[in-house]
Amino acid sequence: MDLEFFKSWGEVATIPKGGLITRIGPQETISSIYLLEEGIASLVSVTEKGEQQTHQYFTEPSFLTIVPFLTRARLGFENGREVAVVAKTACKVWKIPSDLFLQKKDDPAVLTAMLDAVLQDYIFAMNKQEDNNTGSTLVHLCRFINEYAQKKGQYRRLNKVFTYAEIASFLKVHEVSVARLIKDLKEAGIIEKRGHGIMIRDEKKLEDWANSQV
Repeated sequence: MDLEFFKSWGEVATIPKGGLITRIGPQETISSIYLLEEGIASLVSVTEKGEQQTHQYFTEPSFLTIVPFLTRARLGFENGREVAVVAKTACKVWKIPSDLFLQKKDDPAVLTAMLDAVLQDYIFAMNKQEDNNTGSTLVHLCRFINEYAQKKGQYRRLNKVFTYAEIASFLKVHEVSVARLIKDLKEAGIIEKRGHGIMIRDEKKLEDWANSQV
């Protein structure tokens, strides 16, 4: 992605950890597209019990609101739920006017960005559906690590923001189960604990386990 191309259209903001990047309410016009340049963000909603539920994470670089914008602007689709994008770590984001984005929709870079965002969202939804129907918690954990680990030096690493509690909440399992499975992955030589983070040591084996149906 050519970040400089898109950054020239918008205004930059630094969002502290836990801060609100944007909120999208039912029937609300989406006036801005957000580009995540640095950090990790999440798409969340609040359940009827008042608990925060995480639906998806975003890692750098990525567009945060293209898909909901397109589904409303082009299809008129509305899911009726208020969601928010929040900063899981300190984030650097660019706020781009959505009308400007539409004006330049025929530009190859914009078309590519929209297509990539839609395809990534589709793949995420398909993987999520598959996780709900098949595989063990171990498989789901391997897929989670494989999805959200980022290249840092020689190896990919899972940011320390993904604590056992955070992962357990997303996978809808007990924190003790995550701790036990992380231990299994370490003993298999697939990952290594580095401080509060997780480093992938064997990419191929992680991929194999993530694609298994055990």
